Amino acid sequence: MLADIVPDSASHPLTSCTVRLERNYRFKDGIALATLGEAGKTGNWSAMQRALQLDGAKWIEANTPTEVIAGTLSTLASLGADAGVLCAHRRGMDGSLTLSREIARKNGAGSDADPIVGRDFDGRRIIITVNDPATGLVNGETGRVEMRDGRLVALFSDRPDPIDVARLPRH
Repeated sequence: MLADIVPDSASHPLTSCTVRLERNYRFKDGIALATLGEAGKTGNWSAMQRALQLDGAKWIEANTPTEVIAGTLSTLASLGADAGVLCAHRRGMDGSLTLSREIARKNGAGSDADPIVGRDFDGRRIIITVNDPATGLVNGETGRVEMRDGRLVALFSDRPDPIDVARLPRH
């Protein structure tokens, strides 16, 4: 991370070359994820706990990667199709990549489910990971893959028209 090489110090030689991003353009103020992110930036644990109670968020107590996966799958099953998962890290036995693969398998993707190079399938939740001027999609937009008229398309809540999965940027 940049913060590891450029400390928050006016005397550091790279300080004049950095910018602190403080405005969130991805989420509307007041929703649980925006509130959680703000609490995380400031290191306010009690505010993070309060944010986790907003919008039906569920906290999973787990001590092992196996418990994280089991608890996540169980909680998702009880919340329904529109529920999502916020994971603290990407890699590892209980990171978002592993969780995504296990969720995909549970949703019928089969044993070859892979969140990075795996095939798209009806019901798969996706997040765009690059800006794409051709489709107008930007990093961080989330959607869902659905079968419509015999073809797989991606639907995004703020876009009226589906986008064929073949046109999607990295996701």
